[in-house]
Amino acid sequence: MVEVTDQHAWNAQRILARQEGLFVEPVGATTLAGVLADLERGKLSADDDVIVILSGTGRKDAVSAAGLGE
Repeated sequence: MVEVTDQHAWNAQRILARQEGLFVEPVGATTLAGVLADLERGKLSADDDVIVILSGTGRKDAVSAAGLGE
């Protein structure tokens, strides 16, 4: 288990939208935020196989969706 901040979730949401074309809600992006945090902390390596489950459409959260363009 890894703890991430709201800002980490929003950053992951932005990465998914811009780089992968996936529009998920911030809660759904926390899985990617956790993986990125583990990579940063050295708990994962580039050779590790990781599955990230994304859930929840970004349309559920209009406020964070508006921030994706920033």
